[in-house]
Amino acid sequence: MFLWQPDGGPLWWPIRLEVPASGSYLSVLDRWQREFPLPGMRRGRVTGRLAVASAVAGEVARVEYRLFIFKVAGPVADIELFCPTVRWWPLEILRDASGALFPRDLGALMEGYAEGWVPDGPITLEE
Repeated sequence: MFLWQPDGGPLWWPIRLEVPASGSYLSVLDRWQREFPLPGMRRGRVTGRLAVASAVAGEVARVEYRLFIFKVAGPVADIELFCPTVRWWPLEILRDASGALFPRDLGALMEGYAEGWVPDGPITLEE
């Protein structure tokens, strides 16, 4: 799995795309998929959902995240295609790295997806 570390912070995140208030997350995903075509890339059937309380300018708001899994048919030659701070994490390492990941359940989600025990459709993750 490709993860990036924004601003050298303590957590590794999935590749993150901002969705404008007037846009839809599906249109943003479609545009990203056209910009970064990878061999045989297609969207998986599992969607992770996460709502997080976030403090901005002294006010608390809920931030919604949706995690989409993409399957890629072949190796990706240039990891820096996405971001210079991207790192590849094998599933066996993700399982033990929950303290360094956002969301915390990301390793379990990916492991369950790869092993087939996470059902298709939306799944709620914990903060």
